[in-house]
Formats: sequence, structure tokens, C-alpha cells
Amino acid sequence: MLKWACFLLSFYLFTNLQAQDRGLIVKPYNSSLSSPLKGDSGKRKAALIVGISDYSSNKLTLKYANKDAALFFSYLTDIRGFPKENVFLLPDTAATSGRIYNSILDLIKWLVAGDELILYFAGHGDVQTVLDFDEAFFLAWDASDSRNYHGTGGTVKFSELQTYTERLATSRKVKVSLIMDACHSGFDLHKDGFLKAQNNLSEGFNKISKLLGSAANEFSYEADSVGHGLFTWYLVQGMMGLADEPADNKVTMDELSSWVKNRVAAATRGKQNPVMTTPDAQQLLVEVTPDNKSKALAYFRNKKYDGYLAGRGATAEDTVDLSALKQYVDQYNYFLTQEKFYGTDSSSLSVIKRLSQLNSAKARELQLSLQNHLSEILETSSQLVLNEYLKGKSELPPAAIYYRAGIDAGLADSLLPANDPRKKNNQVMESFHKAFSFIRYENFEKYPEAEQLLRKAIKLEDRAAYIYVALSYLMQYQHKYDSAIYYAKKAESIIPTWNHPKNVLGNLYDAVYQYEKALNYHRSVLALDSTYIWSYNNIGVSLLEMERIKEAEFYFEKSLALKKIKGADRINRDWAISYSNLAFIYKERGLFAKAEKYYAIADSIDATYSSSMRNRSELYEQTDGEKSEELLKRAISVMPFEAENYYWLAEFYRNYADGTKSAAVIDSLYKKAIALNPYNEDYYAGLGYFLIDEKQPEAALTFFKQGIEYSGGTADSYYNLGYYFKNNKQNDSAIQYFKRALQLNPYDIFVSNDLADLLLVKKDTTAAETVLLQQIPLHQQSPKMFYQLGNFYFRTGKLADAIKYYEKCVAIDNSYLNAISSLAYVQLLNGNEKSSRRNIQQVTELDNDQFRTISYFHAVMEQSYKIPMAARLGWLNNFLSIDPNNDLLNEAIAATAYRSGIGINKTFLQTKQAEEKTAYNNPILVKWLLLLAIEVNDAKQMKIFATRYLDESLNAEPAIEAMAMKLTGNISIAKKIKLSVQSADLNTYRLNFKKLFSGI
Repeated sequence: MLKWACFLLSFYLFTNLQAQDRGLIVKPYNSSLSSPLKGDSGKRKAALIVGISDYSSNKLTLKYANKDAALFFSYLTDIRGFPKENVFLLPDTAATSGRIYNSILDLIKWLVAGDELILYFAGHGDVQTVLDFDEAFFLAWDASDSRNYHGTGGTVKFSELQTYTERLATSRKVKVSLIMDACHSGFDLHKDGFLKAQNNLSEGFNKISKLLGSAANEFSYEADSVGHGLFTWYLVQGMMGLADEPADNKVTMDELSSWVKNRVAAATRGKQNPVMTTPDAQQLLVEVTPDNKSKALAYFRNKKYDGYLAGRGATAEDTVDLSALKQYVDQYNYFLTQEKFYGTDSSSLSVIKRLSQLNSAKARELQLSLQNHLSEILETSSQLVLNEYLKGKSELPPAAIYYRAGIDAGLADSLLPANDPRKKNNQVMESFHKAFSFIRYENFEKYPEAEQLLRKAIKLEDRAAYIYVALSYLMQYQHKYDSAIYYAKKAESIIPTWNHPKNVLGNLYDAVYQYEKALNYHRSVLALDSTYIWSYNNIGVSLLEMERIKEAEFYFEKSLALKKIKGADRINRDWAISYSNLAFIYKERGLFAKAEKYYAIADSIDATYSSSMRNRSELYEQTDGEKSEELLKRAISVMPFEAENYYWLAEFYRNYADGTKSAAVIDSLYKKAIALNPYNEDYYAGLGYFLIDEKQPEAALTFFKQGIEYSGGTADSYYNLGYYFKNNKQNDSAIQYFKRALQLNPYDIFVSNDLADLLLVKKDTTAAETVLLQQIPLHQQSPKMFYQLGNFYFRTGKLADAIKYYEKCVAIDNSYLNAISSLAYVQLLNGNEKSSRRNIQQVTELDNDQFRTISYFHAVMEQSYKIPMAARLGWLNNFLSIDPNNDLLNEAIAATAYRSGIGINKTFLQTKQAEEKTAYNNPILVKWLLLLAIEVNDAKQMKIFATRYLDESLNAEPAIEAMAMKLTGNISIAKKIKLSVQSADLNTYRLNFKKLFSGI
């Protein structure tokens, strides 16, 4: 097995992630071949002390567990006389599950009848219940906070610990005491499990002495005033002699139990009651001396005293019996420090391989010891990568890291002896990591292998919830939604408090258009963890799918508000998603400037978030093609495994490249997307539309049908086929497939709108109206629904109904710019000039887009022709409140004043002021100013505007040009031009103009 590992792994060295990046601290090997325990065999005292405050997950952090362990270490070595070599202290990062197991197995190997062993654990305990069976665990430093304990490392099973300790006590006749403080208060994260773990401890371990920090269904408390947990604080005092009552220099279990329990219970007002039992209640625990009592009184009355707290710890070196093999240990440790664990002839594993070739019992023993040590490192490395997955966060390591973690776990398994309890967990992790490396970047070609690996893992450990989640992902990506939901629910049933399966279920129900179920699952996640940013975004996305934009915006903004919460995980990808989602809403409303701003923020936070780049590129498709193309190409460069990036670029070239990209390039992009993800219906449809453009409709139809086949028959796949038939003028077939799409996803407003359009083409207005009205019950809070209804009634000429539904849209979302713009236009057409002006004012306040304003004023010009000339000037002047300097409006006002003869003096001054504020020349406005100046008989202004008219007009009107020549003193030229003017041409000019013209 080792030979296989050395050979295979040489190909994967390039994928290695630095151990420090995973939180792993690699400790050198410093053990010995023979027992390092000091003292006479049968009379030796040994201990394993584990104290974890700083877990790898900050959600599990405790204040004083590591300090309690240090205190207990000092007590054993300085007071009880335990040789420091005999006490294994594992604080914080040293207390990985692998290190704990190895330490226990070493002690089992070395201890004999008559020896004494104390096991001290301070940290977290938890219970996982599967099929009404409770399995309790002590959480090592590398445990996941998700409660995934089956099929993973990071824990020590109470059942295995009980087996080990009882074997020592009954078979070896070793005196074993278990001290555990593993149910700390202040944790709501897994409170139920902590309490069950305490109950499990209380009911088990009956063949050894056990000293537990609290009774069943109680918590243990830490005290800032003493800087320790109360149980250990009083336990050490009692064992140092303060519990010696009556004073006979002997502390029995009964004395210790009574003394510690009374003080802890008093300090916690009865909330914590330690439990201490032994097969013999009067069994002598420890002999004490007056000196010990004095030390206890001195220290515990003055916490600054530290005369006996210094200890060797776990890292002191002991090389007994290793001198002949020291070169192998040195080489092994050197490669460890270089993180060259395996894969080449210069690695820690290669040292083990060379040792295996030596014909020596000591070499064999060292080999096995090094195998255990390397296995511990590799298992922890694999577990820490797994923990990133178990968090359910948006940022995950690359696929290569997962594959490497699988290799780590597999090698760790191969290094362990056949009966080691960790082997199964390593095998499960190996299968998971390799499978997930294929799932991570949607490597569809490897999906059959991934499924095989995951099913192998389930066969090994059918209680491993995280394997079911991975299977759910695998099924989801293949559009096998029933299976995906089944596996996610299976994971949820195993760990009801793990938010990840609930989040997955929410996304699955969203994918099959069951949005209310999706919302319920995402909300259930927030009930467990109100800082889980994904759920706020996912709720927003589901609401967006239901077109409830205002509510979606609230949840996206709520996700960003988490940035301000102290202690909340701050992951750049999460914030980028939130900003990008808000940008999408602004784009949907028509607020393009604001959308662009938020997409830019998302890009600045996470330059690898390709979804934001794609959506941002859409803003520029019609106005800045180069920028749009650049964004899509960048998306491909940062995420070359994402099929969606190639599809969007193909769509851009097909729709906006104006023939500058060859058919071969576009075809290759669509096919690249399909190769990367053969289950997405849109990729087949894109290729189908491209073939339609290429005049290959029959070939196109094949791809639309393949979209239905490979996607599993999604609503979008039927819609795409319907659109093909609509494009091909086969309206009856199009209607059939649109109806099928709506049946699958009744929330899709676009499909209902296209279906209504087709029915209008068939002159069936009533049926078209019915299709849209039937959508209203599903979309009571959807501005888009009422916007589309407004558009429908506008198209059918029912302006009052159009206004009604546009207003309903705006009432739901007062920032829905498209509806407000449409309302301004329809109100204008319907003669509601004041309402129209109010609406367009709202538009300019929300998004001062000049193109939108210009479009509106063009509509105003068109509508003004319907106003009687006598009333037109006043009607137009009302619109100056929107933009007093608008060229179009001032041109229309000047023309109306001139032609009607109403308000000429006022209009001349008003138009002149507006023209002076323009940043560019406007020859049309100059023309009207010249004509108005003639009518008000202002000689100075006539000459000014005559000069400008001649300078700025490219296509001068002959009559006005002749007049301008006369006013600027070019009489002879004026006379020549006058000859080309017909008398009928003068009918549009007023009296003063005609008088002056006749004098040329």
C-alpha cells in the first residue's frame, strides 16, 4: 500500500496547499521507541491532559479550557510528583483528534498492572442522534462546528474512549481516572448536544473513577474572576488538600466530591453540580502534606502566585533508544518542516519507506511510530479542508485542494494499522474529497466516478450527513431534482441543527419553482443562525424569482448589514454576491447608473466573481460593446471552468457583434459551454438560435429538442422550443410549448407575456388578457406583473387600464423606473398633463438619464400638435418645470409663440436665456430667436442672431438666409438669395418679417 501511495502521489504535488493556509501546525516527531514513562513498572503515574479553548472554528471558542489544562498539568507534575515525561499535555492546536488517539494508544501500549493513568479533557462534548441512537463525542481542535462527526476526523468517540479505559482497568488492572469538563455554558450553538453528551458521560464509564464537571442536563461555568473553569479551579484545590476533611492528610473520593460539589454549586447558585464516582467510594485518591495545603492556600488566595505552574508541556524532546536511528528521525522532521510529506524521494514518506527496508525490530517500531505521526498530520490536513466545506460558505478551496485532501486521507488510512478506529473515517473522507473535487468545478465527465465514490463512502458510514449533501449537489447539477431533494432531506434528518442541508433544500425547491417551500427552508436556516449571510441572499433570490423585487431588495440589504455585526464571518464573496444582487434589482428597475455602481463595487470586492461581470456586461451591450466584451472575456479568464461564461460571450457575439465574429467562433463558444455543462437547456437553445441565423432551421430544431432531453424537461427548455416555433411563425406549436412552460413554472411572467402576445397575434384579445390576469394571484407583490399588464393594456389601446396597472406597479415599488416612465408617457397620451409631468419628475430624480428625458420630450412635442394653437404655448410652458433649458422644449415653445403670435416678447427673453445656458450651438434655436427678435423689433438682437444663423446653420432656409444677409449688411447677396424665394414660401412668416423681406 505504501509503495502505491509513493508512486501515485508524485503526480499531485503541484496541487499542494500550504499547511499554514489550512490552519494546520505541523509538529516534529519527538517520541521514543521504548516507553518514555519514568518510574518503576507497576508503580508509574501517567496522564493525558487535553484542554482546548481556541478551536479551529471560532464558533466553538472557550475562554479557559486551555488554562485549566495547564493548571492541572502543573498540579500533577509539581504537587503529585508525576514525572513530566509521563504527562502528555495537548493544548489547543496540539489537540487534534489524531494526536489524542495516538497518545491514548501509546499509553495503552506502555502501561501495566499497578500503574495509574489520569485522563483529563476540557473542551466541548456533543451528541449526534441517528435513528434514535445517541453517539457522544469529545470535540478535538480540528472538529467542525457543523456537527458532522460520522465519517470525519476531529472528534474522539466516548464509546471508544470507554472501551480503551475499561480495557486498561479490567484487563491490565491499571488504575484509571477520567476527568472531563466538556459541557460549557454560554453556547446556544449545540446546547442540546452538549447536554446529551454530559448525560452520556454520567451513565457510562462505570468501571473507572470518573470526575465530571457537571451532572446530566447541566452546564459547566467559567469565571473571569479566577480565569478558569470553576470545576477545575476547585478540583485542584481539593486534590491539593483543601478537601481533606477531617484532616488526616488523605483525600478520598467522597471527601473530594463533597468539597468540590459544595463550592461549585454555591458559586453557580446550584446550576452546576459536579459528579464524582469510583468503584470504591472510600478509595484513597491522594495523600497530601501540610506543605501542599499551604501552596494551595497561597495560590488560590493570590492568583498571581505561579511558583509551581511552569511545566515542560508536550514539546520537550525525548530521544531514548533513538540514537542508532537518529538520522532517519532528523530526515523525517526536516521534510516535515518543508511540508514535503510525500510524493518524491525527498519526503517524510520516503524516510518511512527506507526504514521499512531495514531488518531491525527497532527500525520496525520506529517505522510504525512515524507512520502514526504522519497519518495524524495527513488526517488533520484532510479534516481542515473538509471543515471548509462543512461551513456551507460561498468561498471554497479550489478543486485541486479537495483532490489533494482525498490523497491525504487515503494515505493516512494506509499508514494506520488494520484495527485502528480512525481508518473508516479516513476512507470516507478520501472518497468524499475526490468526489467533491469533480463536483467543485462541475466536471460533468467525472460525475459517474464521483457518484461511485460517494456511494462507497455511504456504504462505509451511512450516518455521514455531509456525504448525502454532496450526493444532493451531484444530483442537482444533473437536474435530478427528486433524488437531490431526497439526499438533502436525509442529511437534514441526521443533523437537524446543521444549516447547510436546509440551505441546499431551499435552493432545490427554488430550482423546481416551489418558491414558498424554498423560502421556508431559508428562513429555518436563519432561525438557527441569524448571521448566515447566504440565507438572506437566497431568500432575496427566491423573492426575485417571484418578482417580489421590493422584498428581495430588503433581504439583499439585510445581508450587507451583517458586515457591521461583530464576530460575523466576513467573506468577500458573500459581500460581492450581495452587491451584485442589489445591482440586478436596480437594473431591473431601469436604474442603470446605480446598477453600474453596485456591480463595480462587487467587482472591487471579489475580482473572481464572474456572475457579476456577466450581468454588468449586459449594461453595456448596446452602448459600449468593447467594454461588454472585455468583461465577458475576463470572466472566462478568472473562471475558465464555468460554462455560463462561454455561453454569454457567444450570445454577445451573436446579437451585437454585427458580423465581426466568424460563425466558427460563435459555434465553438456554444459547444464549449455544452461540453462543460451538458445539462443546461439555454446552451442548446443558444446554439439553436445561432443556427436559425445561419439559415439552418432543421438543425436548430434538433438542439432545442436536445435542450429538453438533457435538462430533464425544465420550464425554460419548453419555453425555448416554443420561442423557436414563434420565430418560425408556427404559432399554434409555440402556444402549446409556452403553456407547458407555464404549467411547470406558473411564476414566469415572461412566458405568460409571450403567450399573451401570441394570442394577440391570433386576434384573441380576451384569451391573451385572461392569461395575464390569471397570474395576479401569484404576483400580488410583483411590480413586474402589473408593469406587464400595463404594457398589455397600452398595446390594446385601453389607456385607462394601462394607467391603473402602472400605478399599481409603482404603489408596490416606487423606484420601478420603467413603470414610472411608461406612466408618464401614457398619462401624457391620455391628456393627464399634470400627472405626466409629476411622473417624469420622479424619473429624473431617480435616474437623470438624458436619453430617457429626450424620449419623453419628443413625446411631448408629438402630443403638443393635438393641442389647439391658442392653448399650445401655455400647455408647453407647463413642462419647463421639468427642465427649463431643454432644447427640444424651448424649440417647440419658440415655434409656437412665433406661429401663434402669443407671448412673443416673453418667449423671446425666456428662450434667449435658455439658449445662453446650453453648452453647444443649436442652429434651430438660433433660427427661432432670430425670427422672434424681428417680431419684437430689437435691432441689436436681430443683427446678433442673424450673424449666428449664417455661421451655425448648415442648411439655411432661403428666406431666412436672405433676411440674415440684409441684417448683417450683405445686401447684394441678400438680393440674389431673394430671387430663389417663392411668394408662397413667405406664408409661414409673420408680418414684420415680410415687411423687412420686401425691402430687400
